Amino acid sequence: MPYAWNKELKQVHQVEENCVAKLLEIKTLMELYEQRVKKLAEMFQVEKLSMDSGEYRSQLEICMAPYYFKKVEIELLGECLTSEQLENLKELGYTNEMLLDLYAGFNEADKEFFAYLADGTEESYRKAFIIDPTTLTPEMSVAMADYARRLLTTMR
Repeated sequence: MPYAWNKELKQVHQVEENCVAKLLEIKTLMELYEQRVKKLAEMFQVEKLSMDSGEYRSQLEICMAPYYFKKVEIELLGECLTSEQLENLKELGYTNEMLLDLYAGFNEADKEFFAYLADGTEESYRKAFIIDPTTLTPEMSVAMADYARRLLTTMR
């Protein structure tokens, strides 16, 4: 019996490794895409375009928006959030940009704590509050207060 369990555990690890490999591959492709779009933007001489530079920049931002959205999402998924946690946070009104800004100020303990909050279950909240509070940053205190406000607002 233990052998069968080990075999399944190895399969789970293999799936996890494959997912990580795919995320890294996607990140590389998105970085390449970003480089190409930036190079394309540099090639245009705005003063020689038929539309004004504001319109040009606006159109370029529209083209880049889906790419930027996915890039931010991949960065968040790489910061120890699962897609389910990301969805839970979006339901509370967080945007990808807000979460990226939050994570920029977090240490590893903050990230672990916030990931538990993002699960949104009683069990995960218990796990979050087992973490030694002295390892959390002041930014996490602000983020926790904001999370609580959002959670209470959605419960009404």
